[in-house]
Amino acid sequence: MELRLKQSVVDCCLPVFSQTIRKEESQDAVVPDTMPDIGAIVSTAGNVLIRSKDVGDGRVRLEANVPAKVTYEAEEGGALSCMDVNIPLYVSFEDENITSQGLCCADIDLVALDTKVLNPRKICVRAEAAFHVDCYVPSQMTFSAAPEEAAEGINLRERQIETSAVCAVTEKSFVLTDEFAVPDAMPPMSVILRQQTFPQVEDVQTVGSKLVVKGSVRSSLLYLSGETQVGAVEFSTAFSQVVEADALPEDPHIAADVLLSGAYYDITGEGRTGEMEAHLVIQATVSGSRKEASISDAYSNRYPLETEVKPVRAECIASELTLRETLREQLPTVQTPTEILQGSFDLGAAQVDDGTVLLPVTVCACYRCADGRLQTAKRTWQVRFCHALSEGESLSVAGVCAQELYLSPSAEGIDVRLPLEARVFLLRTETVDCVTAIRCDEAATLDLSEEPTLVILRADSGDDLWEIAKANHSTVRAIAEANGLDAAAGNWEKLILIPKTV
Repeated sequence: MELRLKQSVVDCCLPVFSQTIRKEESQDAVVPDTMPDIGAIVSTAGNVLIRSKDVGDGRVRLEANVPAKVTYEAEEGGALSCMDVNIPLYVSFEDENITSQGLCCADIDLVALDTKVLNPRKICVRAEAAFHVDCYVPSQMTFSAAPEEAAEGINLRERQIETSAVCAVTEKSFVLTDEFAVPDAMPPMSVILRQQTFPQVEDVQTVGSKLVVKGSVRSSLLYLSGETQVGAVEFSTAFSQVVEADALPEDPHIAADVLLSGAYYDITGEGRTGEMEAHLVIQATVSGSRKEASISDAYSNRYPLETEVKPVRAECIASELTLRETLREQLPTVQTPTEILQGSFDLGAAQVDDGTVLLPVTVCACYRCADGRLQTAKRTWQVRFCHALSEGESLSVAGVCAQELYLSPSAEGIDVRLPLEARVFLLRTETVDCVTAIRCDEAATLDLSEEPTLVILRADSGDDLWEIAKANHSTVRAIAEANGLDAAAGNWEKLILIPKTV
């Protein structure tokens, strides 16, 4: 006879694939006939833009591009000019677990962007990006609990398993527009030499079955006014988007980020104003925690039992934490800076190493030297967020964001200060044995006639009454009643009577 166990089924999104691929591409470009010969490269700037995400059976294909602006000094006279160069990037991930019905989150980080002068009329722009995907498939978790009616002669042990699972993966594309003005102290804009766009998620809340994702887009522009003057404009644009999400749990844990798929800046109002248009994609994964009853052991003092046991890795989100650090470094420069014209930063993909979150942070500054020339300095640092962990605990990154970037010139270079936050989930993981099936042979009863009807045992406070009962053909209830014990308390250090039960 097979015991009919009570089945509890939990819908979830099962992670089936996760991988990061770095891809490098180069693009040659010829200086237009209307522009002067290249003397020296001043800066190369751009954002990586995600263009498409195609998920099919066995593969994910990502398409991106880096529209780069290359600013250079003319070979004669030193006047500034700017060239636009587009670098396309394509990556394919392949795995048999990826399905067209599955869900996929993608992330792309620009690792490097630089320019090499091939000759005064030709350049080569190189871009390197890190592509990352996480793929999920709709699935279910099943737990076997004790039936509503107790099975005669069979003792079942239940335990509560706390587990967290991804229950929704969602995304939304939207367009954000804004107008900006050149400060009165700055000259009007003629040509944009350098543009950096940095979107980030700053807060996520739930309203019913919807997510409310709030964040901002920071824009940093370096521009040419007339033929010689250089100016800069920086501004931030806030956004709030409602994202549909099915089957939100009661207390959801949400990891969200926002990707840039387009950034456009136009000069208006005789160079005193401008317009920004950013195309963005929000991606969010929603996890829920719950407790489920599961049979962890079974035995009978009457029939031979056969059990099927499956080890289950139970991972639960114990809490959400916000870790804060401030990047304080010095950005080396070729020449001593006298004025910082523009500063920008980029946050790479965070990695977790035990209790440490490693976040690559790239800071770039365009500055003026004592001789009036423009130079660019750039460097990447690893910022470490640390949190002490206990056994069985780990961290998972839910999102990162940055505050205002502060740059100041010094004799040795540029002093950098950037406050940062990492929102992380504290995970607790354990592997538990779960009984998935119980079969008993009612025709073959156990012969316990040779076993003693009463056993006296000295129990310690750490002893498990279940294990004592199982080893001596008794039950927890019979031992507790015979000795006046509270089985749930588990606090005894004395001789106890163990009656045999059949």
